[in-house]
Amino acid sequence: MIRTFAAFVRRSTRTVVSRFNTSAHTAAALGITGLVLVAEPAMAATTGTAFQPFYTFIDQAATGYLGRGIAITGGVVGLGTGAALGKPILAAIGIVLAIFGALGPTIADSIFNTAVV
Repeated sequence: MIRTFAAFVRRSTRTVVSRFNTSAHTAAALGITGLVLVAEPAMAATTGTAFQPFYTFIDQAATGYLGRGIAITGGVVGLGTGAALGKPILAAIGIVLAIFGALGPTIADSIFNTAVV
């Protein structure tokens, strides 16, 4: 029975791998990369006054009490879950979430204000 199952798995794996055309995927990736390199730089960081109210709302929400509350809640939930289950990786994820929630909006704002994307 095990020998038959192993043969089935080998045949199935070969069939799945042979269905993917890697040259087509490579050509598509190169085409997309070429389009990105040829495109003119977007000036969305400083223009587009239609989106200014949306940006202002998101920026104020992320850097205000809502963003701080989400960051603190994520940190506490991660630490609590990690402590309850005895898994330090969950606690580390909670700490990273809290740090990213506190510093993320400032980092993103400085990236888009200093570089032409």
